[in-house]
Amino acid sequence: MFVRLADSVRVAVLLVSAIGAALVVPERVHADESADLDLAIEHLQRGRYDEAAEAFSGVLKNGDAETKSRAIIGFSRAMESQGEYLAAIKRLGDTAEPSAYILAETARLQLTIGRFEESAASCEAALKADADQPLAHLILARLYTEFGELKKAGQAPGNRRRWSGRWLD
Repeated sequence: MFVRLADSVRVAVLLVSAIGAALVVPERVHADESADLDLAIEHLQRGRYDEAAEAFSGVLKNGDAETKSRAIIGFSRAMESQGEYLAAIKRLGDTAEPSAYILAETARLQLTIGRFEESAASCEAALKADADQPLAHLILARLYTEFGELKKAGQAPGNRRRWSGRWLD
């Protein structure tokens, strides 16, 4: 009788464990994606660009929309770090629905290689998607500065300082 009770307890414990594992799997998959993305970012920061590109590619295959967006930007930065600016811009442009941050990142790279008109167009697209995109505002102000339009650069909507609830002009 003791053996039957022990077997019943084992079966019940296994059943409860299986149900608990099934409930935890989606969170664990998300945690794995985050860990993979963190590892890819660490490779990038430490100058291991090939490993970073490989890790970002893995995240792109398995990640959700937000994670994929961050991975695309990381992948392009790995390419940029190796001097492959055009390939990095192409990679950013290959996204199905680019976010405002991806468009702003594209504008940053275009500015870096001297494609000012394309950079301005990418900034406009980023600001159309998100009017408060900080990188797009910075790139646009830098473009104004490059062309000597300092007054426009200082008056751009994203370039005003805020202090104690009031705008300072």
